[in-house]
Amino acid sequence: MNDRETVGLFLKRDEAALQKAQAEYGAYCVRMANNILGDPRDAEECFSDALAAAWNSIPPDEPEDLGAYLARLTRNAAVDAWRRAHAAKRGSGSMPLPLDEAASSPSPAPEEALYEGDLIEAINGFLSAQPKHKRVIFTMRYFRFESVADIAAELKRSPGSVSAVLRRLKTGLERYLKERGFEL
Repeated sequence: MNDRETVGLFLKRDEAALQKAQAEYGAYCVRMANNILGDPRDAEECFSDALAAAWNSIPPDEPEDLGAYLARLTRNAAVDAWRRAHAAKRGSGSMPLPLDEAASSPSPAPEEALYEGDLIEAINGFLSAQPKHKRVIFTMRYFRFESVADIAAELKRSPGSVSAVLRRLKTGLERYLKERGFEL
């Protein structure tokens, strides 16, 4: 069954949509959540929360790429769970990552939402100008939270070359954002 058919089941409020989504995207989403949380049970719970969020948001949403939609929902649930678990510890629950998805923050003020939208647009502009292999590495590290070693193994590259690509991308992105007036 393809994404369009599964989304059609969501639109019809057919519970088979949940089973299809679980079978198709469960392993991927749970793995990503586990990369963030380090606990398989918590990762499973985040994916369950993502399925519930998808059930509640389709309709009105009709995602073209159900896998990406569920991955975003799962990632946001995992980041929120990580923040809750680490809120009382040093750093007050802030993720030690250079990127944070705007969708994971609760209802920003209108001016913050505009800034976040501009920031997302700028990051997407930077990434669209990069070769595909660099975009893949960037996404694996900063969206899927894969370790450098896992990225290197999956792409059949050395960890040093993956680290070098990430370092250059990070430096380039910082420069790109500063040129466009973003404060980092």
